[in-house]
Amino acid sequence: MLCPKCHAELEPDARFCGACGGAIDERPRLPNQPHARNDARAQGAPRYVSAYKTGRQLAKFISFIGWLLVLVGSIGALVSVSFLLSGKNLAELAFLPLSVVSLPVAICGLLLAAHGQSIRAHFDTADFAGETLALAKAGRN
Repeated sequence: MLCPKCHAELEPDARFCGACGGAIDERPRLPNQPHARNDARAQGAPRYVSAYKTGRQLAKFISFIGWLLVLVGSIGALVSVSFLLSGKNLAELAFLPLSVVSLPVAICGLLLAAHGQSIRAHFDTADFAGETLALAKAGRN
């Protein structure tokens, strides 16, 4: 048997090539043989349409609002720190509320952005499962 990558001679029970280290597929596939996923689509299987378009857009919006809060909180923290370091007493009193609020706003924004990404990952997983089931049903027919 020959390695499909480097064409080196292999032992009969080899799982990896000794020359290139490539994994040996136990079921050799012809170069022109399509994958099962493409094969089901080529046979006229219906294309999967996502049912989560609105949810995915909402997750993007939540993430955007989170990153916007991170930006606003970070700018507020930088402005308040720069005024506090300038040494002006009046500036300390005026920017004290900004310095107290800006860091929690940035942290909440970061958590909100992460939550939006998590929601989007759940929708992607659900779409993948739905597409896999649709292809499996099409393959049985």
